[in-house]
Amino acid sequence: MKITGKKRGILKLILLIIFLIDIFIFYSNYDFLILIFMIICFFSFPIFAIESKWSIYIGLSLLGLCLFFLIINKTIISEKFSIWAFVFLVIGNFQLLINGLKRKKINEKN
Repeated sequence: MKITGKKRGILKLILLIIFLIDIFIFYSNYDFLILIFMIICFFSFPIFAIESKWSIYIGLSLLGLCLFFLIINKTIISEKFSIWAFVFLVIGNFQLLINGLKRKKINEKN
């Protein structure tokens, strides 16, 4: 199945909407929403060919935002940013692991 540019844009928009709704609208932690986001990311990142470094950069940036919101006493939003930072760091590490296994398999063939 070929993913066209329009479908990629829609999928990116869905991921962004899930992320923003969880942070700024819900004031409680919804693990199911984060699980859906992670599942979509695991299946969509290979399609988009997103490198693991971008997931890790996003995770580290969210940690910085977490610190900013702690300074201005927005603890609920800060907790949300810390949870999402963890999610992006986990996704980035899994991407690194998968890329390492692919490289190992290619090197064994040669």
